[in-house]
Amino acid sequence: SQKGAYRLLDNAAVSHEGLSAPHWAATRQRAGQSGRVVLMVQDITHLDYTAHEGTQGPGPIGNHPGQGSPTVGEKVEPGYTILTIVTNIVA
Repeated sequence: SQKGAYRLLDNAAVSHEGLSAPHWAATRQRAGQSGRVVLMVQDITHLDYTAHEGTQGPGPIGNHPGQGSPTVGEKVEPGYTILTIVTNIVA
């Protein structure tokens, strides 16, 4: 349930790394067993909501000292795993 998830995440003994480590290990293991080149691509994008004055909830993003009000929005970090089709790459 949602309440259960909030209780879990509010527990001081629970960390992002602790929750994620088994998934990271399983992903590495599956990628290593594929016998192919596996690209694990990650990107960071900032969604800027500063111009949308009616938007409620997003916090400050970026670091812009001395530029007036902070930029508000969200930081998005999508990750993708790509199995390549080419198995022999010639440099």
